[in-house]
Amino acid sequence: MRRLLSKTEQRKLALVKFLNKSNQYANISDLSEEFNTSERNLRENLNELRELSNILDVDLHHDRVLINFHKNTGMESLTRHFINKNFSFQMLELLFFNDDMSVDDLSVHLFVSQSTLYRYFNKIDDILTSQFDLSFETNPCRIEGDEKGIRNFYNTFFREKYGIFEWPFEEVVPRNLSHKLIEDTLKILDLDFDFSFRRHMRFISAIAITRYKQGKNLMITANDTKFEVIERLENELNIDDYSTALSLKINQHLIYEIFTPFLNNNVFYTPDELINYAHSNQTISVSYFKALSICRNLSNKYNVPIPNQDQLIMGIHSTYYLGSSEPFSHYLVFDKKQQFLDNVQLEFPSFYDDLQSYVKEFLDNNSKCDPDIVNHMIYTFMTHWEDLFVHLRKTKPKYDVFFMSNNDYEHATMLASIISDEFNSQLNAYIGYDISQIKDICPSGKYDLVVTNFPYENIYKTPVVCVENYPTPKDILTIRNELVMISSEKQA
Repeated sequence: MRRLLSKTEQRKLALVKFLNKSNQYANISDLSEEFNTSERNLRENLNELRELSNILDVDLHHDRVLINFHKNTGMESLTRHFINKNFSFQMLELLFFNDDMSVDDLSVHLFVSQSTLYRYFNKIDDILTSQFDLSFETNPCRIEGDEKGIRNFYNTFFREKYGIFEWPFEEVVPRNLSHKLIEDTLKILDLDFDFSFRRHMRFISAIAITRYKQGKNLMITANDTKFEVIERLENELNIDDYSTALSLKINQHLIYEIFTPFLNNNVFYTPDELINYAHSNQTISVSYFKALSICRNLSNKYNVPIPNQDQLIMGIHSTYYLGSSEPFSHYLVFDKKQQFLDNVQLEFPSFYDDLQSYVKEFLDNNSKCDPDIVNHMIYTFMTHWEDLFVHLRKTKPKYDVFFMSNNDYEHATMLASIISDEFNSQLNAYIGYDISQIKDICPSGKYDLVVTNFPYENIYKTPVVCVENYPTPKDILTIRNELVMISSEKQA
């Protein structure tokens, strides 16, 4: 839904992303050409970004600019700022909690004309239709479509709009009550999740209760529902207290409404449970062995072990069946998953391409096979696979790095020792001893990188980094950036 932002806001986001990735000064005229806008517009955008000093620093000169986020901020901080300042997102949140507002009501409440509102409505409807298979209706103003789809949309909406410690549902489900409901539920079911997934459960339940109070119900799908779990919760939760606190009668149907995504018969939370059902259920068996085949093929081809194979397969299987109900499976403005995958693809292109092909095959002929779900499944494979990147890095060819010092041979040896340790022994270190070797080192093209402690004019292609004395954090970062560029060039 990035299109709900103004063109200027979109350009600012793209500009910051571009500059943050480059991590160096960029020429204003080059940026003007890159973003197809005038230098005047560009400077206005950069000056406006300077006002966000709580998020980032903009070092703007007459001909160049450098942008750095603060240590505790990033693109997510910036996108949340734009989302919270944006009229369309504010209106969508207002209508979630007030589903009976007419165009007249909304016009008065937001202090805008009806003609202006209809322009926003048309844009929102176009995006909802194309991206979420939903629509925007008026009088009353609301999102229409499949109820599960609407809830999934708002789950994505609130997770991206609000920070980890914020709670926008206080008037519907007080924060403490929400915590207690999830804690009691997990205790009864003997399950344990991290804070992120518990927050996801809290958002899912609060959205469901809000919609239920507005008369928006789900149809129970009997064949796909864990009724034994619903019955257990009905019997063991303190029903009277929760009914009073929520001003709702807690029964089996409401429990289904609150926890629908987690009550799917095909979703499991322990490997043993998945394996047991795979023996007797054809659908689960097919999914299990597809995931197992992918794991074995990738493990064998890249010589990477899978110490937690059963846990990985369970995560893949459950992620597949949770689909759009999974946290961060979709996005509104900030595509965090794509940023992650771009970085992985840059470092491990062959592995990434193979995994992407396998995932698309896994999802073949399925309605869940949209780009966001494909990315989400790839992400799940990579993050759930224990120590995947540690092992993949061990299989990469080492960099040949030549060290030389005009202090003495021992100083060059020390530099090689420290820097090799920083890069987990991913370097083959060679140390210069005689002048003829040093003189011909760059023209020879034998090495990927040269590290010196003195200025070394290099007119050849081998990159040179000068570390004048003891390697500083800045030196290490410079070397790391050079190695990334070398790796990218080799792969290209």
